[in-house]
Amino acid sequence: MKNKFALLEKNLKASYSARDTVPSRAEVEKQIIKLREEIKTAKQSLNRKIQNAVAQKKHRDENIAPILGPHQVFSIARVPIGVTAANKQASLLMHMEYRIKLPDHDWVIAERHKLIPSIYPGIKITSSMLGQPQAVGYFGPTYIAIRSGKHSSSTANTHAQDFETLLEIEEFRPLAITDHGLVNPVVIMTVDGGSDENPRYQKVIGFAIQHFKRHDLDALFLATNAPGRSAYNRVERRMAPPSRELAGLILPHDHFGSHLDKRGVTIDEHLEISNFEFAGNVLAEVWSSMEIDGYNVTAKYVGAECCRPRSGLFRLLDNRFLPLPAKVKQTVDNLVLDEGRQFLDLPVNLALRLSASLKDFLQMPYDYFCPTVKLRLSSRTCKTCGLYHASVKSLKRPIEKIHKKVNTHTDRKVRPVRVAARRGNELMCIIQNLEHNDVEWLDENDVDIPKLDKSEQTHNTEQQSKQSNVTENLES
Repeated sequence: MKNKFALLEKNLKASYSARDTVPSRAEVEKQIIKLREEIKTAKQSLNRKIQNAVAQKKHRDENIAPILGPHQVFSIARVPIGVTAANKQASLLMHMEYRIKLPDHDWVIAERHKLIPSIYPGIKITSSMLGQPQAVGYFGPTYIAIRSGKHSSSTANTHAQDFETLLEIEEFRPLAITDHGLVNPVVIMTVDGGSDENPRYQKVIGFAIQHFKRHDLDALFLATNAPGRSAYNRVERRMAPPSRELAGLILPHDHFGSHLDKRGVTIDEHLEISNFEFAGNVLAEVWSSMEIDGYNVTAKYVGAECCRPRSGLFRLLDNRFLPLPAKVKQTVDNLVLDEGRQFLDLPVNLALRLSASLKDFLQMPYDYFCPTVKLRLSSRTCKTCGLYHASVKSLKRPIEKIHKKVNTHTDRKVRPVRVAARRGNELMCIIQNLEHNDVEWLDENDVDIPKLDKSEQTHNTEQQSKQSNVTENLES
């Protein structure tokens, strides 16, 4: 809507300039009148949208919270300070971003060498102010999670982990925990609306459901600010003091020795992780020594190991699935599957990874050598993907929920204006709505991408490396 409004203003100025130069002024006057009406309509529509969004936020943050009181409501705000967030905010935050990721030069030491802080302010709600917006203040404790931009990222998953972490911080207990040791039944989160925080993003909704069920909440409100109102997010009031502490601060990238060669390529991953951890802990120590409005700041460097597997299982099973129990026969020059032989031990089975092409199956079923279910294998195997299921009931769910949806509702796929970036099986899509464009991460199977000719495919291949950099910045 803002882009449309700016375009109309630009066209109106051009019409004013053309009015004095063209001979047929009547046509230009008609065009000017038409543009004035369109600008008036667009301005009214934008004002209605902003008023509606502000009213929703007021009902949620400034009406529900004061009515229920501090013993029932836990309110927090959240903004990750990365390239995307800094671009939306003041130039001071851009300065902060560069100070974090640059040691003592005016250029980046190596690719993705930066720290990603995410700020979580708790909002104190004053009691005995029933229904008064002033009960919801701007002060409270602050938690800052710092992550490596090389080994971690700022995603819906990391934000969910940070929420669980701040519930255990002593400074947040008066705001978040009841006298019975439970989380307050109503939680209000205000986020900055980035691609990985947008309340409509499916992963954000999924993690919100987990919080709702795990803590037995009565309600969980997850919202973003109205267009042009990001500066009124309560977390913005907490950003100036941390930014001030970064003035003149240089974080060394090679405290334990350089992990880079002359070209800036990593040659020692373990040393790189140690250097990132040291820099993150230095920054956390600086911020943890602060107080904002009389409340302590808790900063912590979150290492990448917190997101790693908790066991060595993946060294044994790289795809998380056990191989089918196989019977093998030794021939003169090979090892082949044979139903008349003995089952192999798991280590030998994993080493051999034997398989065979079967007429009625896309891949060998797990129970292929089990005589008691031999006759039921075909009825338990999906004809679309070839995946074998332990029961017919288990087979029906993917057929009804996945394959049937894909085969019969392809017209419901989203056709974007363009695809901005790719991350695994997800695509960042620019979607055209009635009045403006939206940016959303969508599953690749939910996106209708027209087939490209060879010239377009070649062009997209050349742009792939550039898109990967865009993805990293947006994840920040």
